[in-house]
Amino acid sequence: MAVPGYFGGTNSALDGIARFNYNDSGTTPAPTTLTNWTSIGTTYGVAYQSDEDTLYAAAYVKRHSALAGSAGAIYQVEGVTGGTFTTTLFTTIPNVGTVPDNATRGLPANPIDPSFDPVVFGLVGRAGLGDMEISDDGNTLYVVNLNDRNV
Repeated sequence: MAVPGYFGGTNSALDGIARFNYNDSGTTPAPTTLTNWTSIGTTYGVAYQSDEDTLYAAAYVKRHSALAGSAGAIYQVEGVTGGTFTTTLFTTIPNVGTVPDNATRGLPANPIDPSFDPVVFGLVGRAGLGDMEISDDGNTLYVVNLNDRNV
């Protein structure tokens, strides 16, 4: 299983996406970090392509949490089941709405410093990307564009 992490501010070395075994329980063994949070920012939709051992994660607009790039970014993490992981920008979906950059939003660097972030209040769930899935044959990646409400 792989899950995205959510943190405040713009600078965190914590897990962007962590992997753990389905039957793990508690804190032992510790989850495996696939990518750190500053590499991908806030993501929501996650899909795994087993034939390529690649995980895809879609950018998500969330108050108090930074985007690493565009609100339309889809990142790929290769080598998910191994011990070496490579994170790159896979593609950028156009027309996802206009989201101010992290500096305009007034996000602090330190994740525990206060943040107000009022400029994205009305954009959450209306801009950026939502959930994503991979077709059963592994050839098509589907993602929800929250701005135009299309897949």
